Amino acid sequence: ESELAALSEVRRAPGDRKAAVPALLEILKDPGAHPKALAEVAVALGEIGDPAAIPALVAAARPEARERDVMDANRHVADALGNLRAREAVGVLTELLQKSSDGFTQVAAVDALGKIGDPAAVDTLVGVATGDRVEPFTARKALLALGRIGDPRAGPAVMRMLFEERPGVSFFPEAAFAAVQIGRPMAAPLLAVLEGRDEKLAAWARERGVVPGALY
Repeated sequence: ESELAALSEVRRAPGDRKAAVPALLEILKDPGAHPKALAEVAVALGEIGDPAAIPALVAAARPEARERDVMDANRHVADALGNLRAREAVGVLTELLQKSSDGFTQVAAVDALGKIGDPAAVDTLVGVATGDRVEPFTARKALLALGRIGDPRAGPAVMRMLFEERPGVSFFPEAAFAAVQIGRPMAAPLLAVLEGRDEKLAAWARERGVVPGALY
């Protein structure tokens, strides 16, 4: 309890908090550190914003963890890596997204990948955005992350999710915003729909019961 209180005070301390980074990293690297302490350290390091923390944060992630406190720590590690725009963390964030059983951790990993903006995450995020068994909230977050990355390879998935519907769920707002963020590369595909030239999307829409007028 005293350690957690001290770590919380670090976040509120005035002045240059980078001086605390070496001590925080020691806690992060300690194999005996409590997960709640690791979570506090990750939050602090994400707020301080020192890139020197990235390797230790990457090493601290436990994608296959099932204990609640460890999963909470994973979530905060993902948040911190996103705040640090850590391109070298794309691999471990992808693992957190694919292997963690905790929805909050998955969303944190998705958000972090979007903040980092590395196109290497596009295929993984497309899989999340279009996955039939993915929670709608997580899929929406993946669409927003794809828009933030802005890679044209996400275009076909974004186009499809404009028209994807599940009982009581529409993905149109997030997909439309992603399309705008991707920008000019989306113009030709959208025009093809308006002009009736996207037979592949039209066939998919027929299978899903989407009326042609909705596409237009």
